Formats: sequence, structure tokens, C-alpha cells
Amino acid sequence: MSSRSDEIDHQIRLKAFEHLANLPKVNGRLHYTQLDEGFTFDNNRITLHNRQKGIHKPWQMASLLSVKTVFPRSLYQATYRDQIDIYNKIYAGVDELDYSFMGTDPNAKENQYLLKACENNTPIIYFIGTGKGYYLPEFPVFISDWNPHKLEVKIKIDRLGDWQNLKIQVDEQLSTYIERKYRFSNIKTRLHQSRFRTAVMEAYDYKCAISGFPEPRRIHPEHKVPLIDVAHIVEDKNPKFGQPEIVNGLPLTKLHHAAYDANLIGIDPEYGLHLSRTLINAKDGQTLALLKSVEGKKLLLPKNRNNFPDPERLSIKFQEFENLAR
Repeated sequence: MSSRSDEIDHQIRLKAFEHLANLPKVNGRLHYTQLDEGFTFDNNRITLHNRQKGIHKPWQMASLLSVKTVFPRSLYQATYRDQIDIYNKIYAGVDELDYSFMGTDPNAKENQYLLKACENNTPIIYFIGTGKGYYLPEFPVFISDWNPHKLEVKIKIDRLGDWQNLKIQVDEQLSTYIERKYRFSNIKTRLHQSRFRTAVMEAYDYKCAISGFPEPRRIHPEHKVPLIDVAHIVEDKNPKFGQPEIVNGLPLTKLHHAAYDANLIGIDPEYGLHLSRTLINAKDGQTLALLKSVEGKKLLLPKNRNNFPDPERLSIKFQEFENLAR
């Protein structure tokens, strides 16, 4: 590749990183339509990904820009082994991840893009799927260990030193994004949270489990703040019961979430809703009336019984509520 091509690739890559860092996100995630829009460089639209392929090089570039993993809705829908393994390794704290070739021919052009990125230590973008149409963008990441026998490469996502070698000046937001401490730990946490939220919201058909208030399945990123939170029944700091599982999650409006966390609303193991004396004795108002209306009602449950809130976890949280209500 000529020095002229090198320089153009370098400038497009930096622009892509800056563009992604400044895009509005919902819970740190981007919707695929935001990726479809791409960005403008030298009066050309640069695409960030390819809907049909996981390995992407825009036609304006001589080298790889991004790779992508789409999380399947089930194991049976997984096209590549890494679609399952990648998440298990992130959760286990492994910072070098396997990424499958496209197809079985190492000489295919997409797989050769991976080889060149490996040989040149090229910083690229990794879009990690967290649910239908949503991705966590991680950058810069680096390709290593191009292996034609295993038909895979490894993606290193915790080598900040390579970023520093680019010797560039970018805006403060991008610098903070790239240089944050404990980067891999943050990736793991955000992936957990994103997958947890998506799974719980889908189980409850994107409705608050107390009020039934609905949230659009796709939140416009300009709004940034979702209307419904996914609350843990037992806090995630509890090593035994705090896991990010559907049975430990409840989709609640921000008002109901705050009231539940503060033990102003209690949910018993049989899914009954209760109010604290503090709320019962409070002076009336529209917000209080909304909260008081839940007294004596039942939690709205998922269609699938396997996703019902865990009674044991509800009992632990409800005991806190009763202790404070005395």
C-alpha cells in the first residue's frame, strides 16, 4: 500500500473512531440504523459495517475498518461458533477473543483483510451484538494470530498502548472514551447490563411489570434515556442471587424503580404488590396517586413461566420491605 493510501486510511480511521465516540447511544449501545448512516469524509459516505457480512472494508479504504458479531436469538441460529463463545469469554474475563473467518477459504478476500490487519497491527472497530439490531462499539481493537487451520483470528481488546502509538490529537470525549481505566472490565460490565436489559424487556414485552406502561422497542438515540429501567430484584453485588438473569430482573418505570429500590413498594413471593406506610400516609398528589394505585394488585408476568420472577429472590427483597415497614 502506498504512503498516500496509508495516509487516507489513517485519516478515515480516526474520523470513524471520533464519529462513533460522539454518536448518541442508548445504554451505551448503537442501533444498526445508526451504523447504516455512516459518516462523510472528503465528500464521500464511509460505511461503518455491512449488514450481511461481519468483516467490513469500505471501498474508499485499502484496509479493514471493522468486524462484527451478531448475537443469535438461540444457539440453533448461530452461524459461527464465535457467536456463542465470544460472550462466554468476555464474561470469564478473557481479553483475547476468537473470531471466525468468513466461510472456509482462508484466501477469500474478507479473510485476507483480517490477515493484513494482523500483519500491520491495524487498529479497528469491533461491533459486539447485544440484542436484535443493537451493538456495543469497541475500539481500537487489534487482530492477532491469523490461523488458516482453525479458520479464525484472535481479537485483542485490551492493548491501549497501541492506541498511543498513533500519536494523534482528538477531542476530549474521544480521549476519555479510549483511555478510561480498566477498559476490559467496563466492556464486560456493559455487555452484561445490555444483554440483561434486552432479555428482560423482551420477556415482559417491553412493558413495566407494575403499571403496564409500554416502551417503544426501539428508543430513538436522541432521547438517550429510556422510559423503563430493568431493576435487579436482588442487587448484583450479591454473589449468590445477584446474577443478571431474567428471573432476577423487573422492567419498571423510573418512578416505580425508585420506589421499589427504596422499599416504598414491596413485591411478595406470590407476586402481590404492597405499599409502605410512608406512602400510605403521604399527602395526596398525582404522583402519589399513581403509586398508591398498585396496592393489592398483582405483578404483570411474562408469558413464559420460565421467565417469572424467582420467588426466593422476591422473598429476600420483600423481607427488607417488611423490616422497614414495621
